[in-house]
Amino acid sequence: MAGRVIGRIPIFFSGGIILAALFSKAHPDLIANPLQSARGACDQFVDQALCQVAGTIDALRHDRPPVPGVSTFLPERIETPGAVDPAITQHDIASTVCDPGYLSARTPKPSWTAAARRRLASARLPDESAENYALDQLVPISLGGAASDARNLWLQSWTGPWNASRKDALETVLHRMVCNGELTLDSAQHAIASDWIETYRRVVTPQNLARHQLPQRWALKNGDQIGPSIQTGNDQGPVILQTNIERGGGAYEVPAIPVE
Repeated sequence: MAGRVIGRIPIFFSGGIILAALFSKAHPDLIANPLQSARGACDQFVDQALCQVAGTIDALRHDRPPVPGVSTFLPERIETPGAVDPAITQHDIASTVCDPGYLSARTPKPSWTAAARRRLASARLPDESAENYALDQLVPISLGGAASDARNLWLQSWTGPWNASRKDALETVLHRMVCNGELTLDSAQHAIASDWIETYRRVVTPQNLARHQLPQRWALKNGDQIGPSIQTGNDQGPVILQTNIERGGGAYEVPAIPVE
């Protein structure tokens, strides 16, 4: 019996080496830049929004208030003008963005998202923790946005009145409107790329939320009116603003980790 177990040790050892090699190939950024926290490990393998929720709950349990991000609520226009997949058009939305399986098929893996977020934070917010931010596609994938184009990526704070969760809510409303024929895909793309906060004020109304059976808690309250207000009816669609939105372009390659 002992002899059989000893005889299997080389097999287990060889199997471990093979698995380690496969893991290293699949996660080069993780190997080159070892994780420093449990949150970092979560982000590497699980959706960043779920990790943020878990991290916030844990922080509150230990009486640690959330750390606010320092980035602006809107991305820098030069760095992130927005970019869309040129293959997605109004004519094929039924088989693309409005197909239930489209978003999951096009969303980058958590490991890529975590690595890209760390690299962007290192380059644009070197004194900040990447964990304070979501890696956001300005024009969301659900509206035909380019998933990994550098012109469509920015760091959005998890905290503050105009945070990543609020933009996610806007994306859901716009997606419903596009797929229900209330708004063209191009109009939705330009509106959210131009000024997603202004677009939120115009389209995330109690009437729109009720019509699309979405949570009423998403509607703005008086205390949420940050910045100049606008005069508009509750059911008006977004004002279509011109923006330097890009079509096509190469994928964002996660930059190599700088050598100290």
